[in-house]
Amino acid sequence: MSKKLLFVFILIFVSAFAMAATTYTMKKGDNLSTVAQKYGVSVSDIIKANNIKNPNKVNVGTKLIIPPKTTKYTVQKGDTLTGIAKKYGTTVAALKSTNNIKDTDKLYVGKILTIPGGSTSNNNIKPAANTAQKPAPKPAATPATKPANTAQKPAAPVNEKAPYFWPAEGPREPLTGKLKGTMISADKNAVVHSVSTGTVKYVGQYRGMGNVILVENNSGYIYIYGGNEDTMVNIGDKVSPGTELGIPLANMETGKSIVYFCVWKDGNPVDERKAPRT
Repeated sequence: MSKKLLFVFILIFVSAFAMAATTYTMKKGDNLSTVAQKYGVSVSDIIKANNIKNPNKVNVGTKLIIPPKTTKYTVQKGDTLTGIAKKYGTTVAALKSTNNIKDTDKLYVGKILTIPGGSTSNNNIKPAANTAQKPAPKPAATPATKPANTAQKPAAPVNEKAPYFWPAEGPREPLTGKLKGTMISADKNAVVHSVSTGTVKYVGQYRGMGNVILVENNSGYIYIYGGNEDTMVNIGDKVSPGTELGIPLANMETGKSIVYFCVWKDGNPVDERKAPRT
């Protein structure tokens, strides 16, 4: 897959995710501090999410992307990652990824954890400030080739009831406009799974849209999984149907997670329901 084609994918997803994200339009008398207080996030996170160059010059009418709220939790005696994840409606995988915890690390009393999307109702929780974002991995180097413009005939239909036919469970609706595919409303504790075999070609975070994962199979189909808060794979990893790819980002207002799923081939979108699952 060429870098040019990869860039096109990302541009399309930036547009689509910007429409789905929580936004706020600046009004007279607003400043970044008042908006941050309103949504329970830090000023620095709003600056990062919107790539603001001068925080003191955000004009009335400016539409801001509001990043997901995070909180801090201090580990107590008897705590486990499983118990903390259950208590705050997240997953062990999300806690590990957010806090850079390895399987060999011990959870000691007094350790401060960042809870992705957690509630601030507990007295032991303080709103997160200046939450560090994991830098987006650089795309793997690929030969610069010009994408073909000829449409490819999609593979034969497959059984939609088969395991991992969809990357996540939940009500589905079609995406329209430039982004052709399916939007899945999943539970907040959902995990995004691969629907096919292939190689991870890209894992990257973009402001206001979470992480996007691109998987390419041997036939040249590109499977695109968007809306992730955390990822479980790296560029170059081999995946198969059922491989866990990421944790979707929960919407602050609805509590639901939105998973975006699309399939492309030779620079053109194809019917994701008919793309190979093996």
